[in-house]
Amino acid sequence: MADHRSAAERTSEREDHEELQREIEIEHAEHLRVWRALGFADFMAVLMVVVTGFSAYATWRTAQVTSMVFATSDRPFVEVAKVEFEDTHSPAPYVVVNYRNFGRIPARTA
Repeated sequence: MADHRSAAERTSEREDHEELQREIEIEHAEHLRVWRALGFADFMAVLMVVVTGFSAYATWRTAQVTSMVFATSDRPFVEVAKVEFEDTHSPAPYVVVNYRNFGRIPARTA
């Protein structure tokens, strides 16, 4: 089939085609920028999840250490306060041991 279009029509179609190609390239570049931005945003979201996990672990560990410190410092320390020898000159001498709670919490079953 013979092409019956004029040279001006062919030039106009070629210019339209080139303009369409430029618009497609610009749109493709915009899509790439969006994908890169989304990729970066996804990466940042994953990092935030990881950091949140580490923060949760650190909080849990701090709570454990605090609980151990509290259990160690706030417990009854029942110790020997004084030892005395009574009736040393009698046939039945005995030893008196005085216990005392040196902790902050009362010792109920000592």
